[in-house]
Amino acid sequence: MNKIFNLVKKELDKIFKNPRAILSTFILPGLLIFIIYTVMGNVMATQQDDLSKQNYKIAVVNPSEKFADAFTSYNAMLEQAGKKLNFEFVNVDSALKDMSGIINFDDKTSTSEEKALRNKIISSIEKEEYNAWICFNSDFDEKINAQNVNDKAVVGVFGKVSLNKSQFATTNINSVIETMQPKLILRAPIDFSTEKDISKTLLASFIPMMLMIFVFAGGMSVGADTIAGEKERGTISTLLMTPIKRSHIIYGKIISLAVITILSAIGPFVAVILSIPQLMKSSGVSLSIGAGLSVGMVFNILGLVLMTTLLATSVFLVMSTVAKSVKEASMFASPIYILVVVLAVLATNVKVTGIGLYFVPFMNIALALNGAITETLTVGATMATIFSTLGYCIILIVIAVKLFNSERILYSR
Repeated sequence: MNKIFNLVKKELDKIFKNPRAILSTFILPGLLIFIIYTVMGNVMATQQDDLSKQNYKIAVVNPSEKFADAFTSYNAMLEQAGKKLNFEFVNVDSALKDMSGIINFDDKTSTSEEKALRNKIISSIEKEEYNAWICFNSDFDEKINAQNVNDKAVVGVFGKVSLNKSQFATTNINSVIETMQPKLILRAPIDFSTEKDISKTLLASFIPMMLMIFVFAGGMSVGADTIAGEKERGTISTLLMTPIKRSHIIYGKIISLAVITILSAIGPFVAVILSIPQLMKSSGVSLSIGAGLSVGMVFNILGLVLMTTLLATSVFLVMSTVAKSVKEASMFASPIYILVVVLAVLATNVKVTGIGLYFVPFMNIALALNGAITETLTVGATMATIFSTLGYCIILIVIAVKLFNSERILYSR
């Protein structure tokens, strides 16, 4: 038993007597999760606050005094909590005169007039002329007053939840209606988001972060071993004795590391994407990933995946060259991993004005991915991302070559 306990003690001492090992094994993983979810929570809260401060225009057909009173009460309640809805309700004349007729918005069976009306509403929402439409039956208030649960008041709420402002508007409108004796109301919420709209919104929300996670998770262990492993195993001298320039060794290392990183990241990355439709089925949402992707978009994503891999492997190579051991290289890379994931989360939610953020390493790729998926990526942003990323890669490779030419760095203990 003593021999067993001595062996256990020896193995535990490797960790607990090494502050760096304690940091990388026990502290950094928990810190990573804490920082990522804290940033995500703060970003989402900031996004909601930003949405609540914006102005909204709501088209109203057959205005209802009951709804107006309910909205006033609802907004007063929000004001007590330090919030307020800046909604402007605009009375419009429309063919949506009576929801009891159940207007048909199905493309396959609707009439030409119904299609024209549908397109008019969608166009006004997409152009932000209005963020949502509400149509009350002409007798809406009378039926509320009648208190007859068998003859309900009818209201239609029209929006496009794939657009942030429209989603915010329709959500709050529906919340107001829920305060108005819901047993007496037949509410017809209609979302004009297409399957393609939903797919693009969903993909843009998680692909940038997932890509960074899988690239770093797939390449970090191999990257840490690239040079530091040679030092630790004592094979660095043998490697340096080969008849090849040291700079060429670095180039060979980074190419092989990039290939391994891509291959190790692509499996889980594709698996997550393909599993999303199955996951969404549990929420009653029918989704096709292919609906949100075009051929050009796929090529853009593949190009950005390659750039992410090149930049990440350049970072791994520098960390591995500086480190004295594989564990130390992993420890050096871990804070960068945390920072990169945080930047990817921010990129998914940040409101971009200009191209300044497209020069921030890793964040620029996440922003470009988001833009490529939502088809909002401009030529200027693309060029800024490509040239800045390639520039960072060149700088890191030059640094790695210089470090690799230093005997002091290579043989430090």
